[in-house]
Amino acid sequence: MANFPGGPARRPRRAKLGFVSRTGARLHGRLDAADLVSLMAGARSGDAPAGLPLPPYVVGIRNEVERGCSRLRRRLLSGRGGLVATIHAESVRVVAQYEQRGRPAPAALARYGRIVAEWRNAADVQRIGAQELVDEGNQLLACYWDAAWRRGHRRQAEDAEYRLDAARPPGWLPGTVELDPSWHRLDDWLDSDSWYAERGRDESVPPVVQALTILRTQQPGTAGQQARTGGR
Repeated sequence: MANFPGGPARRPRRAKLGFVSRTGARLHGRLDAADLVSLMAGARSGDAPAGLPLPPYVVGIRNEVERGCSRLRRRLLSGRGGLVATIHAESVRVVAQYEQRGRPAPAALARYGRIVAEWRNAADVQRIGAQELVDEGNQLLACYWDAAWRRGHRRQAEDAEYRLDAARPPGWLPGTVELDPSWHRLDDWLDSDSWYAERGRDESVPPVVQALTILRTQQPGTAGQQARTGGR
């Protein structure tokens, strides 16, 4: 099992792409290279590092990206709290009009669609920011592993079992960060109950979920097209 020197003190402070952070990532990679030779050597046969501990630097990058994405989510929900409250209130009206009274109201539904579109546009801005954090984190990981690979290649043992190719295989990047799938289903964030537990069979569907379904299935034209793509 690899023993990575330095511990938490050598974890990255932030996953921000820049000259200093890229240089730091390469430095971490060179320092950790000696402990990573056997792990990297497995890449020649396509072995994945499943079950092996990731270096503290890699774990730190992953944690920083996750925290950054969480901050963007919090910023969206707190900054657009009034809009979310309006959507919930209007959802009740839409459901009452369509489901309880059975009287379609295209103008009211169009107004509701515009409010939902405002939410989706605001959420998309934060989703793009979250994706940028993920991409930056993965670029830092690439700098780290490239540096570790080059140092390992120069200092590799004579034993062929641990011989490394001159360059890291492009697809071999342990610890890669991925955007949380919930960022592709932004309308789900309007249903706060679904964040904590799966809704039971006997529980009623919240008005916001019903109203979004009505918007998706009954509003024609541009707004309807937006509705079909909003739950990404």
